[in-house]
Amino acid sequence: MSGHCSSCGCHETCGCHKVIVNCGQGGGPTTTPATEPPPTQETPPPVETKPTPVCTMARVDFVTLRVSDDAEWGAGDWTLVLEANGIQEIKEYPDNFIDDDDGIPYDIGVSINVPIDQFTSELRVKVSGYERDSGFNGENDILPVAQRTWSKAQDFGIGQTFDVSANNDDAAYSVTARISCARQSSMVLSRSQLVRSSTWRLDREILKLAKHKKPPIEITDALALNQSIRSLERKGWKLKTVSENEFIFEGLGRVPSLRMNDPRKPRKKKGD
Repeated sequence: MSGHCSSCGCHETCGCHKVIVNCGQGGGPTTTPATEPPPTQETPPPVETKPTPVCTMARVDFVTLRVSDDAEWGAGDWTLVLEANGIQEIKEYPDNFIDDDDGIPYDIGVSINVPIDQFTSELRVKVSGYERDSGFNGENDILPVAQRTWSKAQDFGIGQTFDVSANNDDAAYSVTARISCARQSSMVLSRSQLVRSSTWRLDREILKLAKHKKPPIEITDALALNQSIRSLERKGWKLKTVSENEFIFEGLGRVPSLRMNDPRKPRKKKGD
């Protein structure tokens, strides 16, 4: 039986009932097992970064003084030494002006501008001073030191209103201070942020046009980009530099907020 099988040609049936499907070079088709296609990987959406403000000048406002012990039998004669990162200003109150029995805040009204650069690591707010004594009253009574430090990671306390307080055997007080940005040098926004922040507004405008049976407008990236730039300029932020995907604006004051989605949700109909 083996002899008959060995003599069979290609695609012939032997007496041993063996079918030859492929023999020799180029004898017949070879079945290749099917391979499954690799799974498709979804591309994650681009990460939207927040506007990056860069403040180069912080402003520390010393607002009010509250005194619970004026270091004097009657009213006290106070002089405050106000400090921000080593820059000092003096606030001198009139004689017999500070009285802990008043129970009211005393205006300070002193501001200090503090430069901020790449080497600035913190902003330290400090209050000290003395109760002026002369003649029979002896030497000045030294006020305790009240201070607070804001780190770079805390954005130097910009936007914060806070109290610093201190007390010793002679006096006790607290000072309310506020930190803001006196000079906003730049804000960096990506092209996608600018386009997205106006696209939803344009979509809403199209709905208004349709409601009044007016022809729609064609929304393009260029139109949305231009609308966002004009909106920022109306808020006092001027476009200074454009790179491939970054738009750098310069301005003063609070960093404007870019809303990326329509905040108004569709109202539910009755019965839903």
